[in-house]
Amino acid sequence: MTKNEIKDLIVRTLKLSIRPEDISDGASLNADIGLDSINALELATALEEKYDLTIDDNEIYKILTSVDSIFEHVNLKTGGKSRVQIGL
Repeated sequence: MTKNEIKDLIVRTLKLSIRPEDISDGASLNADIGLDSINALELATALEEKYDLTIDDNEIYKILTSVDSIFEHVNLKTGGKSRVQIGL
């Protein structure tokens, strides 16, 4: 898993009209791309499906603050290996 994969997932899931590379790693997903509660749930579901993990409801807004925070959380939950990396 890379930060670029996360950015691509954000753009595709939220149907944004920007390119993934236009999202900086530390950008506030709320302030900079307008992530709202519906978008947060959609993005959390997409991350759970892609990386085979669970994001608790009470963690969503802590995790989905930036690409950096999503990357750190996914690495923590998967031990640094997403199912994409291990071929599942």
